[in-house]
Amino acid sequence: MTDNDITICGHGWDKPSLKNLAEYASQRYAQYAPNGKRKGIIAVKRLKAMTDQGRVLFHDTYKTILGRNYYDQDLREYVYKQYKDGKYYSDCSSSICATYAKIGYSCPLYNTAGIYNSSIFETVPVELTNGHIMNPEILKVGDSILFVGDDPKRPLQIGHVEAVYEIKNAPKPKTGNVSEFQSFLNDYYSDIVKKCCGSKLTVNNTYDKKTRSAALGVWKYMSNKYYGTKLTIGNDNFYESSKAAAKKMTEAEVQKHPTLAEILQGVLSGRGYYSGSMDCIIGKATHAAIKAMTGSEEINASMWSKLFN
Repeated sequence: MTDNDITICGHGWDKPSLKNLAEYASQRYAQYAPNGKRKGIIAVKRLKAMTDQGRVLFHDTYKTILGRNYYDQDLREYVYKQYKDGKYYSDCSSSICATYAKIGYSCPLYNTAGIYNSSIFETVPVELTNGHIMNPEILKVGDSILFVGDDPKRPLQIGHVEAVYEIKNAPKPKTGNVSEFQSFLNDYYSDIVKKCCGSKLTVNNTYDKKTRSAALGVWKYMSNKYYGTKLTIGNDNFYESSKAAAKKMTEAEVQKHPTLAEILQGVLSGRGYYSGSMDCIIGKATHAAIKAMTGSEEINASMWSKLFN
């Protein structure tokens, strides 16, 4: 796969439109800001809460504003509701953030710097060479691709954003990985799952809030059992006490306790990073998935925090 296989959507000075990522990346990289900085890709951000179902909804919902909305930074809240003149308006960031909100995610109408700084987004570890993303296989529909703009006072001089709209020849995750993980949690840790979720998980191959809650609950149970921690099972937060406990969960410990390996592979699968077998073996495929998520293959406290947040 190359960036030529990816279609992006965005709202520049005209109306929302689709572009080929490779072509647009080249065009932007060839342009210069007044201070001489190239206006190419500077970072990619991903809404942490977005699921595979959400990505489908993002594509289908953004499609409705293509060629419809007018560019206006003062009327950027009228992306999906009509202004008094009967028209719709947006700018680059509002068209994307309003789409997140329209499909059910809690996302304010950030500007480009807001997307970059917000804690509801995570950084996608793209590798950039001459303005092009060299590892486009880690991109997902709905990802926000941030570009350099004219204002050097903004973080990284960010000034424009486009979103991933469609990916041709995208690698398909192994069918049933999340279902297999959900069944594992139900079958072996039913009491914890019920405590966290109120009932057993629906086995539907979708990594949703309940599946995350159940996985985190079992992870905390394992921490309490083997490392003497006192984490609250049923509390969905992964804060400082969890991070402290996670320091003990190195790769050697994960290899020792198959449930930890199952949780690692299950959540990586649910978040779209892992498509290998649910074999509880921390091999090349699992390490590659961890690196795609964090930029490093290491299993450490930072990785566990990234996995659940």
